[in-house]
Amino acid sequence: MPQNPAHSAPLPMSSGVSSSTVIHSHTHPQFTPPPPPPFHTYSHEDLAANMAAAVGVSMLPGSPGPMDELGHGSHVAGIVGAAGSNALLVSGVVWGNVDLLACRFIDGDGLGRTSAAVDCVNYCLAQGARVIQASWGGAAAPNAAMQAAMEAAEAADALIVVSAGNDDRDLDAEPQYPASYAAERANVLAVAAVGRAGALSSFSNRGAGTVALAAPGEAILSTLPGNATGVLSGTSMAAPFVSGAAALALSVAGPGALPAPALKRLLLESAEPTAQLRGRVGAGLLRLDRVVAAAAALAAAPTTAP
Repeated sequence: MPQNPAHSAPLPMSSGVSSSTVIHSHTHPQFTPPPPPPFHTYSHEDLAANMAAAVGVSMLPGSPGPMDELGHGSHVAGIVGAAGSNALLVSGVVWGNVDLLACRFIDGDGLGRTSAAVDCVNYCLAQGARVIQASWGGAAAPNAAMQAAMEAAEAADALIVVSAGNDDRDLDAEPQYPASYAAERANVLAVAAVGRAGALSSFSNRGAGTVALAAPGEAILSTLPGNATGVLSGTSMAAPFVSGAAALALSVAGPGALPAPALKRLLLESAEPTAQLRGRVGAGLLRLDRVVAAAAALAAAPTTAP
């Protein structure tokens, strides 16, 4: 299945808690590529303060670096961690004290190899990633190397948040990877998109046994290359809301309090079940307020000496 543009892999860190996101693409409603190069996600006025000191990498042969060519990665990065309190248009879910690190594996035509995606996941793990955001997909069958990378992520206590895809498909009946890994792995979570009224977006993939959470994914304002902002729709826009929530939970709960499976459970148990999502999304709608409250309760819980 063809994929559309994307590229960038933001790595959020909050209060010294490292997390990472590998962000690439699905076909997006309302997606219009930005103007031709140069593209400088790292110098965007609403992202620069939160970009990692170590510039990211590209897994594309001959590529000069990880900079965003198509806008998708910059947009997702802004949802995760655009700076706040700066009088600009966008604030990310984790808008302060966050590092965003890029790893590119999709080219200017919107195509990428799974082997390069695996390299990006492993690169982010090597940087101490705790949350990996994967806004890309389309494979109809699982991949052994990707499965091994996800096992390595679980061993490293990294949660992988995956966009469900934009094909109006029931993933319980028609699996699509990497989203469908969520049905079998304790550290993978697939995210659907909803509109402002909370109804599942017409384009969003679903499947209560595979897609656990839904988050806003229609007409989302975020950052684009060239100090621009713009509105995009898609499950790639929904998933980084969950990644940001995961990073906040890690920060609030404190070091060691939330291994990856426990972090996934906290996100799901904090969700709001709704009639609109029943039978289509497993746990329900992301509730950031409940996520933070649950993480704060963990931080406040008394500990016992060994």
